[in-house]
Amino acid sequence: MRSFWVGLFYIVVLYSLMYLFFIDTPGAAQLPRNIRHIVLFASLILVYGVGTVHLRFQKPAWMGTLWHFIHITGISFLLFSGIVDWLIYPLPYKFKLMLRQVHEFLIAPSLYVIMGLLNKRIGEFSNEKNSEQEN
Repeated sequence: MRSFWVGLFYIVVLYSLMYLFFIDTPGAAQLPRNIRHIVLFASLILVYGVGTVHLRFQKPAWMGTLWHFIHITGISFLLFSGIVDWLIYPLPYKFKLMLRQVHEFLIAPSLYVIMGLLNKRIGEFSNEKNSEQEN
């Protein structure tokens, strides 16, 4: 369980640094578009890597599988949309806002916390079920 808390700490730090030095910074809007996209993509990869490393130590394997599925699906969607935006046709502004929300969901600590809560609740449920079967 200690590894879960360490992973949460790292994700919170990465998320906070992202907002302090990039998203909420007034000068971030003046950065070239390619640089902004690289920074956003790097934040995705870092959070995905931290979660992968620290969920690897958790007992139920489904947590790591769910983490991989959600992140790989989200990152693939963002990459595909970015390729369409860069190479084929500019995406509408409202669609870009939705992409920002997907990015926010993937880097925010809330997904990691939700997985921890599910793990705890399912663990309590399975312990209750096992104790009922023993009686």
